[in-house]
Amino acid sequence: MRSANADLENAGSDRDWQRRSHVKLHGPDAAAFAPLRLKMENEWTPQMMQTLDIDAAALPIVWDADFLYGPRTAAGNDTYVLCEINVSSVFPIPDQAPAAIAHLALARLNEHRPRRVTSS
Repeated sequence: MRSANADLENAGSDRDWQRRSHVKLHGPDAAAFAPLRLKMENEWTPQMMQTLDIDAAALPIVWDADFLYGPRTAAGNDTYVLCEINVSSVFPIPDQAPAAIAHLALARLNEHRPRRVTSS
């Protein structure tokens, strides 16, 4: 009998997990999701920030959102309803994400780094 820890240790890479699952990861520029991304970035996220009275620096670096299909438009196009936002245990992530995460984390650290005072 295998233990849960043995299963975790032998789970393999993120790519192995993706191949075995039904999840398909898309990068930030996936054309199929461009309208949804624009709505998330330009409407839903600013509305959430206003409702919660927070600024962009207060948002987690890594988070994702789940959507449900909304009613189709008169033209037959899909619409989406924001279902939930996940902040913890966001896994897996697209291949492009680690570099973007590192750049954002560094930028946030630099914003809060004490400035050195140099003597003249």
